[in-house]
This record gives sequence, C-alpha cells and structure tokens, in this order.
Amino acid sequence: VRVNNSITLPEFFSNRFHEKQKTIMLISAIFILVFFTVYAASCFVTCGKLFSTLFDLPYVQMMLIGALFAVFVLIYTLLGGFLAESASDFMQAIVMVIALAVIVTISTVRAGGIGAVLDNAGEIPGFLEFFGLATPVLGENGQQVVEAGKPLFGAAADYGILSVFSMLAWGLGYFGMPQVLLRFMAIRKEEELGRSRRIAMIWVLISLGVAVFIGIVGRQVFPVAHLTKSASENIFITLA
Repeated sequence: VRVNNSITLPEFFSNRFHEKQKTIMLISAIFILVFFTVYAASCFVTCGKLFSTLFDLPYVQMMLIGALFAVFVLIYTLLGGFLAESASDFMQAIVMVIALAVIVTISTVRAGGIGAVLDNAGEIPGFLEFFGLATPVLGENGQQVVEAGKPLFGAAADYGILSVFSMLAWGLGYFGMPQVLLRFMAIRKEEELGRSRRIAMIWVLISLGVAVFIGIVGRQVFPVAHLTKSASENIFITLA
C-alpha cells in the first residue's frame, strides 16, 4: 500500500518517496536504459562469438544476425506478457541444466577424470590459490606463449583486497538483473520468499560452480585452443 503496488523499480522509488515531479523515476529510468544497453550489447557479442565459432563465419555479421533475435523476444513478450516470459525462462533453464550436465560429464571423462583436471590446474602458479592469480606469459601479439605444447605461466600474482571488493561490488548489480526481478514479480504472497530464496541460492551455486569447473576442464582438454583473454570465452563452445 505504501508504494502503491509498484511493479517497476523506478515506480517503486518514486512512490516510496512520494515525489510529485517524478524526478527519481526519470533518473532511475535513465540508469536502466544506459546500463541495460551495455548488458544487451554483451548478449549480442556472445551470440556473435557462438555462431562465428560454430559456422566459421565473420564475427560481426553473426553478431548482427544474433541481434535480430531481440525482435522475436520483443514480439513474444508483447503477445504473451508475463506468462510468455516465465515459460521462456523455464525452457531456457531446462536447456541450461542439460547442457551443463552433459558438457561437464563428457569433458571430464575426456580429460582423464577429476583428478587429472585438478592436477593440471594445480600446476599453474596461483590458479587454485584463494588469494592468488595466475599470470599467463604473453607474447608481442598478446597471445599466451606456448612451449612444448603447453601454455606458459609466470609467478603467481596477489589477488589484492581491492580486487576482492571490486568483485563483491559486481554482485550488487545482480539485484537489478531482469531474470532476478522477474522472480520477485512472480511472487504471489510473502510466504513464498523464503522458499524462493533457498531455490535461487542452490541453483546459482550449482550452475555457476559447474560453469567455472567447465573452464578448468577446458584447460586440460584444449590447453592451447584459446590463447587470448577474449578467445578463452569460447571454451564452452569448443568443448560442446
């Protein structure tokens, strides 16, 4: 009642402080527009890398084609509303679960088992240290130097306190992510919040943990496939 059953965040802040000129609503909307433009752009980049790797076609053209999918998202959201978005998210989650489970299982077997994967990661200075950071040896072209079929690493660097707080601050933005806000919008009564929180935390721990482990497995299976920081993002596609 206090916030007049607000649906969006700008509307919530505006009603919460009882503003008449809607200044807070405007500022909030501008922030969302700017940062979600960057967020959406990163999705298009991902589509470009995916299709470019799969079909061996120019990256920019594949990115533009991937951007066309946004039109279909807009259409089915306008036609189906909240139910269409919820159903789409559910189907995407099923695909993600199957893909993560299949890729991590087959790749681990291909790598020689979990023991071989962890042994390989342990040989990289700083890679498995809590406050350590692996430092690849880079050549003049920005690619990691390879010697005797293995990528070279220098001495471990310190993962300083500034880096720790920087990564923690990154997590603050997660509260405004559309896939998170959608879950709150779907709550029918306050009693469901506790159960939703537990389900969400379990899912995030499992999905992100498996995703990180896939990257570690990729180091064992394809050690010299992606030798730049940008190219390394394709390891999941390569493993698939």
